[in-house]
Amino acid sequence: FERALHKKTDILPCIGNALQKATTKQCAEIGKIVELLLAFGAGAASMTGSGTAVFGLFDDYAKAVAAENYLKKSMKFSGLYEFL
Repeated sequence: FERALHKKTDILPCIGNALQKATTKQCAEIGKIVELLLAFGAGAASMTGSGTAVFGLFDDYAKAVAAENYLKKSMKFSGLYEFL
């Protein structure tokens, strides 16, 4: 895991949620948000747990802010929390 922290791209293929496909069938907005985050340049995006939140991992702060601004205008969205 520590090696993955130093090479961010190593961890991206591991991001996912087994419940996402089924949950997206019940709540299409989850899938839309995941796709939007990826379209704005997230290296990975997924829902948490059973779908209470969706997150994207960005390596570019400007892209993360652009995604945040778009989501604020287009749907309920609470904000950008952390940039590592």
